[in-house]
Amino acid sequence: SIVTQVRKQIEKGMTVVFVTHDMDEAFYLSDRLIALDKGYVVFDGPSKDFFQNEPLVNKIGLEIPFTISFRKKLLKCFPDIPFSKDIDSLIEFLSVRLSH
Repeated sequence: SIVTQVRKQIEKGMTVVFVTHDMDEAFYLSDRLIALDKGYVVFDGPSKDFFQNEPLVNKIGLEIPFTISFRKKLLKCFPDIPFSKDIDSLIEFLSVRLSH
């Protein structure tokens, strides 16, 4: 898949410019994100910061990635759950916490 190929390039240390409307892909693949709204830059910075600014994300008609939404719900019961771009890490955290 294209995501796998992009991930391989990133792991090799290459800079990749990736244009997408898929916010799950954007979150998973990017360290830095530039968001446009009607042709104007409305955000330029760490993708983590962008997606944690839910009012801005919603204002420009985008959706919060599933991993962030899932973690936000889990924070109510597990306030120490770490931030992660990887859903598997969140599941691993839960499995460890629930097995005790």
